[in-house]
Amino acid sequence: MLGFLRRLLTRTKQPDLSLWPYPLGEADERHLVAYAIKVAGVTMPARLPDVVQMFQPSAASERVASPARREPFMTPDDLESFGLNKRLKLSAAFFLLLTPEAKNGPIEAERKIVRHIVAALGNRRDLNRLVQTLGPKQAVEFIRDEETCCPQSRAFVGKSWAAVAPDLPLPGCSAEMCLCDHRAIIEV
Repeated sequence: MLGFLRRLLTRTKQPDLSLWPYPLGEADERHLVAYAIKVAGVTMPARLPDVVQMFQPSAASERVASPARREPFMTPDDLESFGLNKRLKLSAAFFLLLTPEAKNGPIEAERKIVRHIVAALGNRRDLNRLVQTLGPKQAVEFIRDEETCCPQSRAFVGKSWAAVAPDLPLPGCSAEMCLCDHRAIIEV
């Protein structure tokens, strides 16, 4: 009997779960950070690699320092010319990467990027954990917060497999903080 089970198990092809690593690898995190920054829509698209580099943790600290508060700072005269508070300590490099609309509120733009990064990384980690524990064909349902959801999330409905579920926030998300999520569907 044990021999039969061994042969049966060796013949059964297991899915390659290395495609959905948990925890995420460095390349996956970098891709999701770039995706979240692009979805936030507050930086110049052509300068996306520079913004991604600003939001990567330094090797020494493993923490992300606030990109808006890195030296060299803008001078009080520069701040005043853009209509910003002269006492604000704002990185010139970060400010130059923002879209013209985001330059009106650079600190809010930085916060929006951080919230999108947190949502994207958390969602992908959860989906990868689902795939590793329940398999790539685990059904998931898209759920959203009806009060704060954006038009993109209202248009997106349905179920999908955890392995192919879309990254959140959805492209074009205009919510200040994306509260969309995926929920596993366990059929009994």
